[in-house]
Amino acid sequence: PYYSYTSTGEFETRLIVTNQLGCSDTVVHTVKVNGLPAADYNFSTACAGNPTHFFDHSDPYLAPLVYSGWVISDGNQLISRVTGATATFTFDSLGIYTVIHNVSDSNNCTDSITNQVKVTPSPLSVYNVKENF
Repeated sequence: PYYSYTSTGEFETRLIVTNQLGCSDTVVHTVKVNGLPAADYNFSTACAGNPTHFFDHSDPYLAPLVYSGWVISDGNQLISRVTGATATFTFDSLGIYTVIHNVSDSNNCTDSITNQVKVTPSPLSVYNVKENF
């Protein structure tokens, strides 16, 4: 059997078995239900050819976060995987990319969040110098 708990805490579970002769036995265990971390992040402006910075703003619930990972794809294929609470990635081309942020805590509870990142053109700085005019 299985059961989905709707809240966190410690719950007593009980299994009672009875055989054909009417004899029974009971076993009791306590199940600890942990809260899930809530993945969240933001990122700097994404300009082609320049580093884009990703910042983890996940809520760890009660157990500390032990993993923060990033999956970057162009919608068709994986481009990169990066780990760490802060990450940097340079997009080479314009377009819309998918960035998935995965977190897990010390209880092995996990969560993820997906955002679309629009990569825009970098500005081009051009100037001339005229001497002695």
